[in-house]
Amino acid sequence: MPPPNITGKLHMGHAMFATLQDILIRHHRMKGFDTLWLPGCDHAGLATQAKLDEAMKAEGLNPQGPDFDAYAARYRAELEGTIQDQLRRTGASCDWSRERFTLDPAYTKAIDEAYRICCEKGMTYEKGNDLYLDMSDLAARLLAEIDDGNLRIEPAHATKTLRHFLENIEPWCISRQIRWGHPIPGRSDTFDTWFSSALWPFATLGWPERTDDLERYFPATLIETADDILFFWCARMLMMGLLIMDELPFRTIYLHGIIRDGEGRKMSKSLGNGIDPLEIIAKYGCDGMRFALAEGATPGQDMALQDEKLQAGRAAAQKLWSIARFTLPRAQEGAITHEADIAIMRTIQQAGSAIEHHIEDLSIHSAARRLRELLFDDISSGWIGEHHSRIHEGCPSGRATCHALSDAMLKISHPFMPYCTEHIHSQWRDGMLISQQY
Repeated sequence: MPPPNITGKLHMGHAMFATLQDILIRHHRMKGFDTLWLPGCDHAGLATQAKLDEAMKAEGLNPQGPDFDAYAARYRAELEGTIQDQLRRTGASCDWSRERFTLDPAYTKAIDEAYRICCEKGMTYEKGNDLYLDMSDLAARLLAEIDDGNLRIEPAHATKTLRHFLENIEPWCISRQIRWGHPIPGRSDTFDTWFSSALWPFATLGWPERTDDLERYFPATLIETADDILFFWCARMLMMGLLIMDELPFRTIYLHGIIRDGEGRKMSKSLGNGIDPLEIIAKYGCDGMRFALAEGATPGQDMALQDEKLQAGRAAAQKLWSIARFTLPRAQEGAITHEADIAIMRTIQQAGSAIEHHIEDLSIHSAARRLRELLFDDISSGWIGEHHSRIHEGCPSGRATCHALSDAMLKISHPFMPYCTEHIHSQWRDGMLISQQY
């Protein structure tokens, strides 16, 4: 997970990444993959320092005085709890036992060791009291990996953007003259936030120790994040992975577009124009919000948060409920013999395969749209609408189809709408969908 900054509550941009990543992790979990989705928070040095300065001054406290450390610790604890609660309520099925924070003791050990390696390799130098890293060799190594086809970026045109950054790489200033952050050894300043978060793919797994998690889950498969931090975060993770682990920390980058407010501005904690996902959930339901975000998630394209899109998402969740209300009371295991029943099950199987392909091709918006067609057109208007009387009258094949259809429909829909599907499933069968396989 791209660790959210500890500068304030989450907004709908965070709900977007939580939704897309959760769809990917639930899908692969149900396919039997050994999955890990690791959550955490970033201390966000400069941005958080500004928030702390403002808050302390408002309370008559001196940000340079002795109250700073205790005040910052309380601030962090409160916001971290709020952020975790928000993420959980979006349906994010992370492994919360592995949650990390970029100023935790184990993580700071990794920062010090990474800095030692940079010094040992002669990458560090001083220049106007600032500490710099020479990134030219690492940029050349990463360009070679791109040329060899070892890195996929979706959308593909973002590869040109990354190449431009790397071909024009400049020295990286990794020092900041602020208190909130990890102290640079032997100096009075702290590390740039991006230096610490560049270590995220392996520091979160226990590096510099050779832990079981590190052996099992590094390198990762995929990073999904907003397209505005392709260089600031993704490229630096890639280069630090090459430097420290001698391999790319992931082979695929999926970039979602930015969610914008009604004035077309990027939602931002610093601008204060973010919409709390919990407000959207209260109005449209969590699954409605998730479906709307998934359906609008064209890679690399920004999305305006519009009421009609959210209404359409809520309608998809409601359609799932209405189908279940019809099929479950009539579901009974048996042979499917009626021509129309055989046809709808074939359609569901084909739709499931198409949705699987779209998810794995990182075309999640296409997967959501095919799921909408399946629920509204193929099942509701088509099979139920045309064969309602026959099924209602107790046709054995129709009842058997209700049983098989419900099972398949819930599993296909689960990554997109986990709350509805788990609740419906719990009324029908034991166990949870999250632990089942396709």
